[in-house]
Amino acid sequence: MEPAAADSPLIVGLVIAVVTLLLLFVQTKKKLTDNNAETKSIKNICDVFMNGHETAIYLKDEDLNYVFLNKAAESHFLKLVPERINQIDPSLEAEAFESSILVTDRQVIETKKTIEYEEKHKNRIFKVKKFPVELENDRIGVGAFIREITDEEKLIKKQERVLFRNKILVNVLSKKFRNDQKQLDYVLHEVLKLTDSNSGFICFYDEKKRQFTLKAWSKGLIKGADMMRLKQSYQLEEVGLWGDAVRQRKPVILNNQVDKLASECGLPGGSTITGNFIAVPIFIDEKITAVVGFAGKVDVYGDNDVYEITVLMNGVLTNVERRNIQNKLFAERSKYFQTLISIGDGVMVVDPQGKIEMLNKVAQQLTGWTNEEAKGRHYREVFVLSHEDSRQEIADPIVAAMATDQTQELKNHAVLTAKDGSVFHLEDSAAPIKNEKGETVGIVLVFRDVSEKKEQRKEIEYLSFHDALTGLYNRRFLEEELLRLDTERNLPISIIMGDVNGLKLTNDIFGHAHGDVFLKKIADVMRRVCRSDDIIARWGGDEFVILLPKTTIEQAKQIKKRIKTEFAQDGVKLIRGNISLGCAAKTVMNQSIMECLEFAEE
Repeated sequence: MEPAAADSPLIVGLVIAVVTLLLLFVQTKKKLTDNNAETKSIKNICDVFMNGHETAIYLKDEDLNYVFLNKAAESHFLKLVPERINQIDPSLEAEAFESSILVTDRQVIETKKTIEYEEKHKNRIFKVKKFPVELENDRIGVGAFIREITDEEKLIKKQERVLFRNKILVNVLSKKFRNDQKQLDYVLHEVLKLTDSNSGFICFYDEKKRQFTLKAWSKGLIKGADMMRLKQSYQLEEVGLWGDAVRQRKPVILNNQVDKLASECGLPGGSTITGNFIAVPIFIDEKITAVVGFAGKVDVYGDNDVYEITVLMNGVLTNVERRNIQNKLFAERSKYFQTLISIGDGVMVVDPQGKIEMLNKVAQQLTGWTNEEAKGRHYREVFVLSHEDSRQEIADPIVAAMATDQTQELKNHAVLTAKDGSVFHLEDSAAPIKNEKGETVGIVLVFRDVSEKKEQRKEIEYLSFHDALTGLYNRRFLEEELLRLDTERNLPISIIMGDVNGLKLTNDIFGHAHGDVFLKKIADVMRRVCRSDDIIARWGGDEFVILLPKTTIEQAKQIKKRIKTEFAQDGVKLIRGNISLGCAAKTVMNQSIMECLEFAEE
């Protein structure tokens, strides 16, 4: 039993050692399992990251066998299946990039240098970056990032075309051309370069006349045509395919079919074209103002060409039209300015601050100021305006025109006092001067001397309401006054009617001159007797009427009596004649004034 007892510690130690080893083994195995899981997780993450990118990524060993490639590389270039990893497939790569992939892969491994370049393949463009990769055992592989940049290159080219187009537009609009023709020739040849065309033309179009006018053309267009017989104008019915741009009111694009239709093209100059063709109508304010055509582009014409041609030609034609309008406006302004200077009325132009900018010759004569003296002065210093009645104020037409922004006419009572004190009666009007934005930039005052006219008008007005022989009011005036004064506040209204008896017999015996003297005497008597507010009129050849507002019948009878007394004292005799006077009064409004007149006559 002793030997067994002696072996017990040994056995226990062995057990402990075995258990310890087992524990170590379990722990080690667990660590290896965890490491493998972590490695697998990292690999999965890397796969997800690499495969989630559109860039094609691959890694090859020193023999150009694939070690790794992402899904973008598979789908875009090689279309590999998993079992092809660690294999080389030059036939597929040759199909994808015409063997250039293999060539540059070897170059990187041999030179151990990174390279970058662009590769074109089947209308697609790729950005390629390749770099050396150190593998185990000092081996060198190659890694690659390959990204498609076709759309980016198209965008860059589009931006370059836009820049080129804008450059042309800036040059066309900013360069100084001797005339419109030089500008049109310039833009035509620039658009030829922009669209890669070899011939082209610009025709203006008149919608009302349905007529084209050839304005610019390239040498290629009229090659072989007789320049001396080149037509400048074409009716819409005469032209072929390019006239469809007007008939259809939209661009005409013919790609790869013009050869068949060349005889129908009927281009300016009588020539035909081969190759692709485009005709674009140019609209300004919804009207076709021009048609431009281009031909000979190797590539097809498209919407981008239409857009670029439209943008450029719209800018050019708008500029040409604006310049023509400016030239016409300048000519019209010069014409109107010369008219203002030379017309028979006075003209004064003032700025918004009231400073004089111009006086024409008549204005200088009326104001007494020269244009040089007046320029820059405030108009009130030069144009001294007042009312003919010094007790009244005159409205300033320039102030009124500025305040209302409308034309103002001066009333008939304006008086201009010249520099030397001379006085002129004026008629005038003031109107705002507008710029192209409709803003008021000044006032033009047109005025004329109507002193003589005013005197003539006074004389005409006097004659129209007065009897030429006696100087009394005439029947027309009295009839108007009867209507005007027939109001309640003028009641009672009395009327005295006088009739000269024997006037015809006096005229027959002594002549009309003697009768006229008698009529004048009667008029003088009536004026002396009547009040200043009474209205005395010669009603007819031998009849007189006196209108007496606010006068009773008794007062009227007293006036009638005084007239007879004065008439008798004057000593003017008629053969078998005298003056008969009757009177009547209107005392209430429902009584007719004309009935009152008839009663006085009776």
